Amino acid sequence: MRRYSADEKAFLRFFIPGHSHRDITEAFNERFPDITVAQVKAFIKNNGLTTGRTGRFEAGHVPANKGKSWDEFMAVASQEACRKTLFKPGHSTNIRPIGYEVWRGDGYLWRKVAFTKPPRHGWRQVHRILWEEANGAVPADMTVSFIDGDATNIVLENLTLVPRALRSTMNHLGLTGASEEVMLTARIVQATKARRKAGR
Repeated sequence: MRRYSADEKAFLRFFIPGHSHRDITEAFNERFPDITVAQVKAFIKNNGLTTGRTGRFEAGHVPANKGKSWDEFMAVASQEACRKTLFKPGHSTNIRPIGYEVWRGDGYLWRKVAFTKPPRHGWRQVHRILWEEANGAVPADMTVSFIDGDATNIVLENLTLVPRALRSTMNHLGLTGASEEVMLTARIVQATKARRKAGR
């Protein structure tokens, strides 16, 4: 642990308010043996001090680049890097259009159906949309599952409704798909557990 002299402690208590951890470290190291930013943070915490900085721009803050051109505050290489990601003329947004589809990490194909806030609420699973178009709304206690377990085989003939409780049992058992055999196995397990519980 770093031991501070009386002069070092006095300097830190005087300089800490209003300065960043890095500024404090650099100013300290110009006068005394070197310390690290982590040691400065530890000193502040252990001595009940605070920099008084919130890490946010306060009301009335004026950006350093306000009213300046790129050439006045940005290197040429940085300007070129920024231009690569700028919108082209006539391109006002990069928001995905309604109807756009994408495969997500959950293994399902999702389609954008509306512009909403938050944006994630405007997306729906394509296989669920297909089922509802043919059969109506899915009951709250049911889920649309793939009979053969292949989430890329999005056709009505490969979709079926499975009770959520049964789906949970199937997942717990590591059963894939939603064929009659698979669901029968899960129901037998459910019934067996229910009998054991009732016999306690």
